[in-house]
Amino acid sequence: MHTNNCIKNLLGFKDVIITKVLDNVCYEIYLEMKKKPHTCPRCNSETRRVHDYRIQRVKHL
Repeated sequence: MHTNNCIKNLLGFKDVIITKVLDNVCYEIYLEMKKKPHTCPRCNSETRRVHDYRIQRVKHL
């Protein structure tokens, strides 16, 4: 748990959940964002539903 907090502080992330850290040739850090209410762009009602999940690779920070 301490390592996860260090990674969050080093990268400047807040309100994320670190699910996995892999140390191969390069570091791979898997994050999830906490669910929060959003406004639907179509009907303007508030929802907590998730539209989609995706993996996004960031090469440089």
